[in-house]
Amino acid sequence: MSDRIGANRAYIRIPFTKVKLVWWGLFHGMADGLKMLLKEDFKPRTYDWYAYAGGAVGGVHAGLLVFAVVPFGGMITPAKLWAPLAGFFGDKSWPMMIANLDAGILIVFAFSGLTVIGAMLAGWSSSNKFSLLGALRAGSQMISYELVLALTVLGLIFIYGTVNLDTMVRHQSGTVLGFLPAWGIVYQPFAATLFLAAAIAENKRIPFDLPEAEIASSSRATSPSTAP
Repeated sequence: MSDRIGANRAYIRIPFTKVKLVWWGLFHGMADGLKMLLKEDFKPRTYDWYAYAGGAVGGVHAGLLVFAVVPFGGMITPAKLWAPLAGFFGDKSWPMMIANLDAGILIVFAFSGLTVIGAMLAGWSSSNKFSLLGALRAGSQMISYELVLALTVLGLIFIYGTVNLDTMVRHQSGTVLGFLPAWGIVYQPFAATLFLAAAIAENKRIPFDLPEAEIASSSRATSPSTAP
């Protein structure tokens, strides 16, 4: 997304050798995960504890709940993956999604909209004017571009005639005009472009990173002038 090489300096050294295993930055992700678990639990001095915790917990949970209705694949049959599993699972199959809800796409927008509340609570609970202003700016941007996301998906609902995500995915396995895949980007390329731009803005990535951008400030030191 940022069009750059990510962090890749963390490594594991093979004992009694000078060989460093970097593995294209794999260990850096592990190090970041350990840092998140073990780093200092910092909290502002003046804050509303319930709102402060609710902003973080609510924002994370809302993002995770979206995956409950996302179809990651079709039906999975353990016996077909590995024959010895047939003795335990038999011929049972399970869909590769947690909840196949009829209102799947509506659930996605409902849960994703809750992340705005998390951002607002985080800014308000810190009892800091600058944090509150930053939360207001982030919240307004998230709401405005989320509206564009919903409108672009509305066209696909009309085309596929359903709001069930599993059914929408199955419709896209066909073809259009005999050779084009029946993807949403083929049916509505302009809406797909708007969706991509709105998704980048929703995540506050460049060039829509105003809520998270650092403001460069320059100070000019002045020295008193002396008369000759």
